[in-house]
Amino acid sequence: MYQDTEAHVLESDCIQLGYVDGELKGFALYSACVGSLAVELVGIAIDPRYQGNGFGGQLVADYVENERPTYLTAYTRNPSTVGILNRYSGTFPLNADKELELLAGSMNGAEFVDGVAYHVGRYGQEGLYGVSDPANRNLRGDNISLKERFPELSNPGSALVLASKVIKESEA
Repeated sequence: MYQDTEAHVLESDCIQLGYVDGELKGFALYSACVGSLAVELVGIAIDPRYQGNGFGGQLVADYVENERPTYLTAYTRNPSTVGILNRYSGTFPLNADKELELLAGSMNGAEFVDGVAYHVGRYGQEGLYGVSDPANRNLRGDNISLKERFPELSNPGSALVLASKVIKESEA
């Protein structure tokens, strides 16, 4: 597991650190993808005491404000990551959008299962999370787990592929 984390960190184009009162409380990793058309949120880790309070969303919002990417993408099993990206003009596959569907399908390892982009086998046979799989949780304001909404996530090695367009102030 630590080798995978090390590889994510070392292969990322940008590491963003989040501090509270001078103490590191989280970080996010970003890399260009799809021929630099989009930026992938490669990973995000937040101190458990700061999870669920918007800390991760604020990290990504600060990145978007400073770097101004056109698109954000991610591979995930975590409803919090889905929610963070969904703040930007909606996110495929939650919202039907042909442009974002094409972008998600262009992500490395993406394949469509019942109209939804997944990276099947991304996390191996055992998966990434074991018994604490975030795909068992619901999206905020929803009563359906991520696994129920996106059935391929029943396979612990699969990741949902997300794509979102960042609307610039001039486009709003």
